[in-house]
Amino acid sequence: MIKINEHYLKLSASYLFSEIGKRIGAFQERNPDREIIRLGIGDVTRALPKACIAAFRKAVEEMADESTFRGYGPDYGYSFLREKIASEDFQSRGADIAADEIFVSDGAKSDTANIQEIFATDITVAIPDPVYPVYLDTNVMAGRTGENKDGRYEGIVYLDCTRENHFIPELPKARVDLIYLCFPNNPTGATITRNELKKWVDFARENKAIIVYDAAYEAYIRDEVIPRSIYEIEGAVGWPSSRAVSRRPRGSPERVAPIPWSRRPAWPMTVRAGNILCMPFGAGATPRSSTASPIPCSGQPKRYIPGKAGTKCGRSQIITCTMPP
Repeated sequence: MIKINEHYLKLSASYLFSEIGKRIGAFQERNPDREIIRLGIGDVTRALPKACIAAFRKAVEEMADESTFRGYGPDYGYSFLREKIASEDFQSRGADIAADEIFVSDGAKSDTANIQEIFATDITVAIPDPVYPVYLDTNVMAGRTGENKDGRYEGIVYLDCTRENHFIPELPKARVDLIYLCFPNNPTGATITRNELKKWVDFARENKAIIVYDAAYEAYIRDEVIPRSIYEIEGAVGWPSSRAVSRRPRGSPERVAPIPWSRRPAWPMTVRAGNILCMPFGAGATPRSSTASPIPCSGQPKRYIPGKAGTKCGRSQIITCTMPP
């Protein structure tokens, strides 16, 4: 007889954003003349730049001609896309990420959710509070937590982000194995300095932990002193880092996302992980027409040269993963 994954039953009765949508709908029905500023799910709000539209049209025309038609893309993504991501988003800021370490997937949300599947279920997970719900929910479904009591799950190390600590969580008091960080933070908007982030990198290396670093909102950083990527920090050579190009001005709502995975594994567990990563992530089927639009943005401000396109809910990402010694 088929059995359900009982860990799903630990989840809250309603998904956060669905509940927000219901409440907004009810309020709008009662107040039809009120304008609502939505601060729930991030969504793209600007029309695509002409360069992206032109690239989409060109790619569609290629698909309509037998001589230029393409089916599924390469399993790790098209080389032109991977090269642009490496040079524009990492190498330009001194991060040692090469094009052959990048793998193209189908969106940040699924990547952030799925990457935890690589790790064992008996590890200790540290998650900021508040933060994007997918970090917590996927670990609950994987069986890494106990029951939800008084709004928090047993077994999770919560990293409190409060006014008192300027919304920058303190280092855990005890050893943890998997750490989620999000800067600029969703939902607080807090950023982290290089010195503060270096403390986290040193803590993770000392404890042989993994940091999953979400930099989805890095485009909103205007101070060059603030790091846009964890790879700008010395010693950060082994952790996933997500990035949302659709959070940049006029980002595309097309669902494509790059994931760099380093060719420099530090222990045997990682030797095949990079090779099989595309299977649960389902990214091998990314069509060329989806990946072509962001690249030829000549004539557009550099902020509009993403190496990719985002999802309908405004999420598109880059994950880089090596394992630290």
